[in-house]
Amino acid sequence: MKNPFLWFSYVLAAMVVLNTPLYAETFDGRAFSVSDLRVDTSVPGPVIIALHPDGGAPVRFRTATGLNQTARALNAFVMYPTAENGRWDHTSKNSSDVRYLARLIRSVQADKRTLNRPVLLVGHGGGGAMAMRLACDVPDLIAGIGVVATKATRAVPCPRGKPKPAIFIHGTADPISDHDGGPEHLSAAQTLEVWSNRNRCSDDVRVDTVDQIRRDRTSVVTRRYAKCLAALDHVVILGGGHGWPTGRGGRTGPLGPQSSEINASNAVITFLAPLVRR
Repeated sequence: MKNPFLWFSYVLAAMVVLNTPLYAETFDGRAFSVSDLRVDTSVPGPVIIALHPDGGAPVRFRTATGLNQTARALNAFVMYPTAENGRWDHTSKNSSDVRYLARLIRSVQADKRTLNRPVLLVGHGGGGAMAMRLACDVPDLIAGIGVVATKATRAVPCPRGKPKPAIFIHGTADPISDHDGGPEHLSAAQTLEVWSNRNRCSDDVRVDTVDQIRRDRTSVVTRRYAKCLAALDHVVILGGGHGWPTGRGGRTGPLGPQSSEINASNAVITFLAPLVRR
C-alpha cells in the first residue's frame, strides 16, 4: 500500500482505545506501526519517525522507549518503520533506506492529517545513525533529530550541510558504540565537533550536571551549545551504557548499565518540542 494513511479512517473507527490508535500497516512492502496521539483529530499533527536499533522491531522499540507517552504532549503522530533484515543501511553511498524513508516522509507530508507539519526523526543505535544520514542527505524533509547511543560514522560523517537542530545522548560505558570512537565510527566528542561546526555554534557551551541518585553510579552532564544557527545539545551519561535510558536504572545485559538520572524520551521530546510549536 503506497499511502500509509490510506485506510486510516476505517482503522480509527475500529479501535477500542481512544486517542492512541495503534495499527500495523505497510509502505512499499515494509511493515510499520502508527500512533495517533492528537487530542483534536481535525487538526493536522506533526510526525515523529522513530527508528529502532539494529536487531530491533517497531513494536518492541515503542514499548521499550515509552515514546508515545511523552509525545502525547505534542499532539503528534508517531511512526515506527521497519529496517530490512533488521538493520538500517546508513553507510552505503546509494542507501536504499535513505530512498525508502524519503519516500515515506514525502507520502506522510502530502497527507491532510499531517499537511505542512514538521517531521522529526528519533533513533537508537543504528536507527540514530540512520537519522543522521537522513539529516545529511535530505535535510529539507526533516525539522530536527534525536540520536541515542550512536556516533557519526566514518563512512558518512557529513561535516557540511544545512544546520539542523539535534540532540545526542551518549553513555561513556557504552560497550556497543565506544564513547572514544572505533574503526567504523567517530568518538562522541568528534561527533559533536562535526555537528557544532555544521550548526555554526560558537565556543560558548553551558554545562549542567545532574547526580540525584547516587546508588545507580551514574551522573548526567548536559552540554548546551550557544549561539548556533540550529540548536544543539549533548547529553553525556557518565557510567551509562548503550540501552535507551528510561530513568529506571539497573543493568541491561550486554548493553551495559542503565541510568536512573534521565529518561531519554523526555529529553528528546523536550528538545524537539519548540520545532513543533512554532
